[in-house]
Amino acid sequence: MEENARASAMLKEAEKIAGFLSAFPFVKGVAMQRLSFKSPTEKNQNIELWIITEKNKLWLARTFIQIFKKAVLVFKREHRFSTNCYIDEEMLESREKNIYTATEIATLLPLRGIKTFDKFFLHNNWSKNFLPNYNLRISYLQETRNPFFKRVIQLMLRNSIGSLLEHVFMKVFVYRLSYKIISGKPNTRRDIPTMDVGKHYAKLNSQAFQKTFMKTYEKKIVNLFCRYESSAKTVF
Repeated sequence: MEENARASAMLKEAEKIAGFLSAFPFVKGVAMQRLSFKSPTEKNQNIELWIITEKNKLWLARTFIQIFKKAVLVFKREHRFSTNCYIDEEMLESREKNIYTATEIATLLPLRGIKTFDKFFLHNNWSKNFLPNYNLRISYLQETRNPFFKRVIQLMLRNSIGSLLEHVFMKVFVYRLSYKIISGKPNTRRDIPTMDVGKHYAKLNSQAFQKTFMKTYEKKIVNLFCRYESSAKTVF
């Protein structure tokens, strides 16, 4: 009961955060990664979010959100969410197609931008080949109208100036990331950040965890096969 109550409270908090982030310019959709519920008993658990942005406006949207997160830390208010993945509407289909990425996609819970995530799931229909019996849970939340200031800023930056800033923000991020990796400088969570980045995506690099996940999955499949193969030989 306590675990369910904590998970329910975490979902409500995630909905509030998603509602706030969806008001940022060029943000088209926000979803919670339900894999973040690995241990409902763990206190101060981070809410992990995926964000879909307007085409060719990912780095503008990400910069606006990161500035807000930095401001929160400056005022000594710890944020409870992390943005592990940004993709724009040009990159809806996952580049990697395996059981790990299929599980990531299947466990996404859209909180804002339902129509955008409908397109996302449609582009990643291949995931059903790995999880044919899993039904994607689509959020019940209704679409909301973009606030006035968001529409104004978007209108102001849908031009050559916005395109220039998009390019500059991406280059600055890549430079800072390379510097941190080379220098071994940790981030606020005291680990060395690694991200897979490009013009249309910025995702936390999970290669190490993914390899562990895949090895565990393959081992369980082999054990399961061996178990039923032994049972079949016994019967016949």
